[in-house]
Amino acid sequence: MPKKSLADHKTYDEIYIDGFNLLVRSFHGMQHLEYEGLKTGMLYGIARFFDTYRKSNPHADIIFLWEGKNSWRKTKYPFYKAKRKLRSTDNGFRDSVDRVKELLPLMGIRQEWVDTMEADDLAAYHCRLTNISGKKVLMASTDEDWYVCSRSNVDILYRSGIKNMLKVHEELGFPGSKISLFKSIKGCTSDEVSGVPRFPTKLAVYLVNTCNVVGEFVGALRQRGEYTWSDRLEKHMWIVERNADIVTPSFIKTSEVQYIEGHYALEPLCKTLQGYGMSRIVESLGG
Repeated sequence: MPKKSLADHKTYDEIYIDGFNLLVRSFHGMQHLEYEGLKTGMLYGIARFFDTYRKSNPHADIIFLWEGKNSWRKTKYPFYKAKRKLRSTDNGFRDSVDRVKELLPLMGIRQEWVDTMEADDLAAYHCRLTNISGKKVLMASTDEDWYVCSRSNVDILYRSGIKNMLKVHEELGFPGSKISLFKSIKGCTSDEVSGVPRFPTKLAVYLVNTCNVVGEFVGALRQRGEYTWSDRLEKHMWIVERNADIVTPSFIKTSEVQYIEGHYALEPLCKTLQGYGMSRIVESLGG
Protein backbone atom coordinates (compact mmCIF):
# COMPACT_ATOMS: atom_id res chain seq x y z
CA MET A 1 0.00 0.00 0.00
CA PRO A 2 1.53 3.36 -1.00
CA LYS A 3 2.64 5.78 1.69
CA LYS A 4 0.20 8.68 2.04
CA SER A 5 2.07 11.11 4.25
CA LEU A 6 5.31 11.79 6.06
CA ALA A 7 3.92 10.20 9.22
CA ASP A 8 3.47 6.87 7.39
CA HIS A 9 7.19 6.41 6.78
CA LYS A 10 9.78 6.11 9.54
CA THR A 11 13.00 5.30 7.70
CA TYR A 12 14.22 8.53 6.07
CA ASP A 13 17.79 9.53 6.80
CA GLU A 14 17.59 12.96 5.19
CA ILE A 15 14.62 15.22 4.41
CA TYR A 16 15.05 18.19 2.06
CA ILE A 17 12.37 20.88 2.08
CA ASP A 18 11.56 23.44 -0.61
CA GLY A 19 11.54 26.22 1.99
CA PHE A 20 9.82 29.07 0.18
CA ASN A 21 7.33 26.65 -1.39
CA LEU A 22 6.24 25.41 2.04
CA LEU A 23 6.09 28.92 3.52
CA VAL A 24 3.83 30.22 0.74
CA ARG A 25 1.43 27.30 1.13
CA SER A 26 1.35 27.66 4.92
CA PHE A 27 0.85 31.42 4.80
CA HIS A 28 -1.96 31.44 2.25
CA GLY A 29 -3.54 28.21 3.47
CA MET A 30 -3.95 29.53 7.03
CA GLN A 31 -4.37 33.28 6.57
CA HIS A 32 -7.06 33.31 9.25
CA LEU A 33 -4.58 32.48 12.02
CA GLU A 34 -3.48 35.48 14.06
CA TYR A 35 -2.12 36.12 17.54
CA GLU A 36 -2.06 39.58 19.08
CA GLY A 37 -2.22 41.14 15.62
CA LEU A 38 0.48 38.94 14.06
CA LYS A 39 -0.14 36.58 11.16
CA THR A 40 0.85 33.16 12.49
CA GLY A 41 -0.34 30.77 9.76
CA MET A 42 3.15 30.36 8.33
CA LEU A 43 4.70 29.76 11.75
CA TYR A 44 1.99 27.27 12.63
CA GLY A 45 2.47 25.39 9.36
CA ILE A 46 6.23 25.08 9.93
CA ALA A 47 5.80 24.09 13.59
CA ARG A 48 3.20 21.47 12.70
CA PHE A 49 5.41 20.09 9.92
CA PHE A 50 8.36 19.92 12.31
CA ASP A 51 6.26 18.14 14.94
CA THR A 52 5.25 15.53 12.36
CA TYR A 53 8.86 15.14 11.17
CA ARG A 54 10.22 14.83 14.71
CA LYS A 55 7.80 12.07 15.66
CA SER A 56 8.05 10.04 12.46
CA ASN A 57 11.76 10.50 11.68
CA PRO A 58 13.46 11.38 14.99
CA HIS A 59 16.96 10.57 13.71
CA ALA A 60 16.69 12.14 10.26
CA ASP A 61 18.53 15.30 9.21
CA ILE A 62 16.16 17.95 7.86
CA ILE A 63 17.43 20.68 5.55
CA PHE A 64 15.52 23.69 4.24
CA LEU A 65 16.63 24.79 0.77
CA TRP A 66 16.08 28.45 -0.13
CA GLU A 67 15.95 30.38 -3.38
CA GLY A 68 18.96 32.60 -4.08
CA LYS A 69 18.26 36.33 -4.34
CA ASN A 70 20.18 36.83 -7.60
CA SER A 71 18.99 34.04 -9.90
CA TRP A 72 21.11 33.75 -13.06
CA ARG A 73 17.95 32.69 -14.93
CA LYS A 74 16.21 36.02 -14.28
CA THR A 75 19.37 37.86 -15.31
CA LYS A 76 19.78 35.92 -18.57
CA TYR A 77 16.06 35.58 -19.37
CA PRO A 78 14.16 38.69 -18.14
CA PHE A 79 10.77 37.10 -18.97
CA TYR A 80 11.43 34.20 -16.58
CA LYS A 81 8.73 34.28 -13.85
CA ALA A 82 8.24 37.93 -14.78
CA LYS A 83 4.47 37.90 -14.31
CA ARG A 84 4.49 36.54 -10.80
CA LYS A 85 2.95 39.07 -8.49
CA LEU A 86 5.31 40.44 -5.89
CA ARG A 87 4.00 39.65 -2.45
CA SER A 88 3.47 42.91 -0.64
CA THR A 89 5.38 43.67 2.54
CA ASP A 90 2.30 45.01 4.35
CA ASN A 91 0.35 41.74 4.58
CA GLY A 92 2.72 40.15 7.07
CA PHE A 93 4.34 37.78 4.56
CA ARG A 94 7.92 39.06 4.68
CA ASP A 95 7.83 39.42 8.46
CA SER A 96 6.54 35.85 8.75
CA VAL A 97 9.40 34.57 6.58
CA ASP A 98 11.95 36.33 8.79
CA ARG A 99 10.40 34.85 11.94
CA VAL A 100 10.49 31.35 10.46
CA LYS A 101 14.15 31.68 9.45
CA GLU A 102 15.00 32.70 13.02
CA LEU A 103 13.01 29.78 14.44
CA LEU A 104 14.44 26.99 12.25
CA PRO A 105 17.86 26.80 13.98
CA LEU A 106 16.11 26.10 17.31
CA MET A 107 14.44 23.14 15.62
CA GLY A 108 17.84 21.74 14.66
CA ILE A 109 17.12 22.43 11.00
CA ARG A 110 19.94 23.33 8.61
CA GLN A 111 19.26 26.04 6.02
CA GLU A 112 21.10 26.18 2.69
CA TRP A 113 21.14 28.46 -0.34
CA VAL A 114 23.29 29.52 -3.29
CA ASP A 115 22.98 33.19 -4.17
CA THR A 116 22.51 32.69 -7.95
CA MET A 117 20.58 29.40 -7.86
CA GLU A 118 17.13 28.10 -6.99
CA ALA A 119 16.04 25.52 -4.44
CA ASP A 120 15.56 22.78 -7.06
CA ASP A 121 19.17 23.30 -8.20
CA LEU A 122 20.27 22.60 -4.64
CA ALA A 123 17.98 19.57 -4.41
CA ALA A 124 19.54 18.12 -7.57
CA TYR A 125 23.00 18.94 -6.21
CA HIS A 126 22.36 16.81 -3.14
CA CYS A 127 21.03 13.94 -5.24
CA ARG A 128 24.23 13.96 -7.30
CA LEU A 129 26.44 13.70 -4.22
CA THR A 130 27.80 10.28 -3.45
CA ASN A 131 27.00 10.73 0.24
CA ILE A 132 23.29 9.97 -0.31
CA SER A 133 24.21 6.49 -1.57
CA GLY A 134 22.75 3.92 0.79
CA LYS A 135 20.51 6.52 2.46
CA LYS A 136 16.75 6.89 2.27
CA VAL A 137 16.01 10.47 1.20
CA LEU A 138 12.80 12.52 0.98
CA MET A 139 12.38 15.63 -1.16
CA ALA A 140 9.38 17.79 -0.20
CA SER A 141 7.95 20.27 -2.72
CA THR A 142 4.89 20.95 -4.86
CA ASP A 143 7.20 22.08 -7.67
CA GLU A 144 7.34 19.34 -10.31
CA ASP A 145 10.92 20.40 -11.13
CA TRP A 146 11.85 18.43 -8.01
CA TYR A 147 10.80 15.22 -9.77
CA VAL A 148 14.25 15.35 -11.36
CA CYS A 149 15.54 14.08 -7.99
CA SER A 150 13.49 10.86 -8.13
CA ARG A 151 15.74 7.85 -7.53
CA SER A 152 15.41 4.33 -6.14
CA ASN A 153 16.38 5.74 -2.74
CA VAL A 154 14.81 9.20 -3.15
CA ASP A 155 11.06 9.75 -2.69
CA ILE A 156 9.08 12.90 -3.44
CA LEU A 157 6.62 14.36 -0.91
CA TYR A 158 4.17 16.18 -3.18
CA ARG A 159 1.48 17.88 -1.08
CA SER A 160 0.19 15.08 1.19
CA GLY A 161 1.35 12.10 -0.88
CA ILE A 162 4.72 10.38 -0.94
CA LYS A 163 5.75 9.17 -4.39
CA ASN A 164 8.55 6.68 -4.99
CA MET A 165 10.46 6.38 -8.27
CA LEU A 166 7.94 3.96 -9.81
CA LYS A 167 4.98 6.18 -8.89
CA VAL A 168 6.62 9.24 -10.43
CA HIS A 169 7.41 7.27 -13.60
CA GLU A 170 3.81 6.02 -13.79
CA GLU A 171 2.43 9.54 -13.36
CA LEU A 172 4.68 11.22 -15.93
CA GLY A 173 5.04 8.39 -18.43
CA PHE A 174 8.83 8.64 -18.20
CA PRO A 175 11.51 8.67 -15.46
CA GLY A 176 11.35 11.70 -13.18
CA SER A 177 15.04 12.30 -13.81
CA LYS A 178 14.09 13.25 -17.40
CA ILE A 179 11.46 15.88 -16.61
CA SER A 180 13.79 18.65 -17.81
CA LEU A 181 13.75 17.10 -21.31
CA PHE A 182 9.95 17.08 -21.30
CA LYS A 183 9.73 20.72 -20.21
CA SER A 184 12.25 21.75 -22.84
CA ILE A 185 9.62 20.78 -25.42
CA LYS A 186 6.34 21.54 -23.63
CA GLY A 187 7.46 24.49 -21.53
CA CYS A 188 6.54 25.17 -17.91
CA THR A 189 3.55 27.31 -16.90
CA SER A 190 4.76 27.83 -13.33
CA ASP A 191 8.05 29.28 -14.64
CA GLU A 192 6.19 31.15 -17.40
CA VAL A 193 8.26 29.41 -20.07
CA SER A 194 6.39 28.62 -23.30
CA GLY A 195 7.03 25.43 -25.25
CA VAL A 196 7.04 24.44 -28.92
CA PRO A 197 3.63 25.52 -30.26
CA ARG A 198 1.01 22.73 -30.38
CA PHE A 199 3.56 19.96 -29.97
CA PRO A 200 1.68 16.73 -29.07
CA THR A 201 2.17 15.61 -25.47
CA LYS A 202 2.27 11.92 -26.44
CA LEU A 203 5.03 12.61 -28.96
CA ALA A 204 6.95 14.60 -26.34
CA VAL A 205 6.70 11.64 -23.93
CA TYR A 206 7.99 9.35 -26.69
CA LEU A 207 11.00 11.61 -27.27
CA VAL A 208 11.81 11.80 -23.56
CA ASN A 209 11.76 8.01 -23.29
CA THR A 210 13.83 7.61 -26.46
CA CYS A 211 16.43 10.36 -26.13
CA ASN A 212 18.95 11.48 -23.52
CA VAL A 213 19.68 14.99 -24.84
CA VAL A 214 17.67 17.53 -26.85
CA GLY A 215 20.06 17.20 -29.78
CA GLU A 216 18.64 13.72 -30.46
CA PHE A 217 15.00 14.86 -30.78
CA VAL A 218 14.83 15.68 -34.51
CA GLY A 219 16.66 12.51 -35.57
CA ALA A 220 14.40 10.35 -33.38
CA LEU A 221 11.30 11.85 -34.99
CA ARG A 222 12.61 11.30 -38.50
CA GLN A 223 13.55 7.74 -37.69
CA ARG A 224 9.95 7.23 -36.57
CA GLY A 225 8.61 8.78 -39.79
CA GLU A 226 7.23 11.92 -38.07
CA TYR A 227 8.58 14.28 -40.73
CA THR A 228 6.05 17.07 -40.23
CA TRP A 229 6.82 17.32 -36.51
CA SER A 230 10.56 16.82 -37.00
CA ASP A 231 10.63 19.78 -39.38
CA ARG A 232 8.55 21.89 -37.00
CA LEU A 233 10.71 20.94 -34.05
CA GLU A 234 13.88 21.72 -36.00
CA LYS A 235 12.44 25.15 -36.80
CA HIS A 236 11.76 25.74 -33.11
CA MET A 237 14.96 24.26 -31.69
CA TRP A 238 15.87 27.66 -30.31
CA ILE A 239 12.88 27.29 -27.96
CA VAL A 240 13.91 23.78 -26.95
CA GLU A 241 17.52 24.80 -26.30
CA ARG A 242 16.47 27.91 -24.38
CA ASN A 243 14.05 25.93 -22.23
CA ALA A 244 16.61 23.22 -21.60
CA ASP A 245 18.98 25.90 -20.34
CA ILE A 246 16.31 27.29 -18.03
CA VAL A 247 14.77 24.12 -16.57
CA THR A 248 17.84 21.87 -16.32
CA PRO A 249 19.33 21.96 -12.80
CA SER A 250 22.57 23.92 -12.73
CA PHE A 251 25.85 22.45 -11.54
CA ILE A 252 26.77 23.67 -8.07
CA LYS A 253 30.18 23.59 -6.43
CA THR A 254 30.23 22.68 -2.75
CA SER A 255 32.13 25.90 -2.05
CA GLU A 256 29.16 27.91 -3.38
CA VAL A 257 26.68 26.56 -0.84
CA GLN A 258 25.96 28.94 2.03
CA TYR A 259 24.29 27.63 5.14
CA ILE A 260 23.10 28.21 8.69
CA GLU A 261 23.50 25.21 10.96
CA GLY A 262 20.75 24.31 13.39
CA HIS A 263 20.97 22.89 16.92
CA TYR A 264 17.80 21.57 18.51
CA ALA A 265 16.95 23.50 21.67
CA LEU A 266 13.61 22.41 23.14
CA GLU A 267 13.26 24.99 25.91
CA PRO A 268 13.87 28.17 23.85
CA LEU A 269 11.92 26.66 20.93
CA CYS A 270 8.87 26.06 23.10
CA LYS A 271 9.22 29.45 24.72
CA THR A 272 9.28 31.12 21.31
CA LEU A 273 6.27 29.14 20.05
CA GLN A 274 4.39 29.87 23.24
CA GLY A 275 4.99 33.54 22.59
CA TYR A 276 3.05 33.16 19.36
CA GLY A 277 0.14 31.44 21.08
CA MET A 278 0.96 27.89 19.93
CA SER A 279 0.22 26.06 23.17
CA ARG A 280 -0.93 22.87 21.44
CA ILE A 281 2.27 22.54 19.44
CA VAL A 282 4.34 23.21 22.55
CA GLU A 283 2.43 20.52 24.43
CA SER A 284 2.93 18.08 21.55
CA LEU A 285 6.68 18.77 21.55
CA GLY A 286 6.83 18.01 25.25
CA GLY A 287 7.58 21.54 26.40
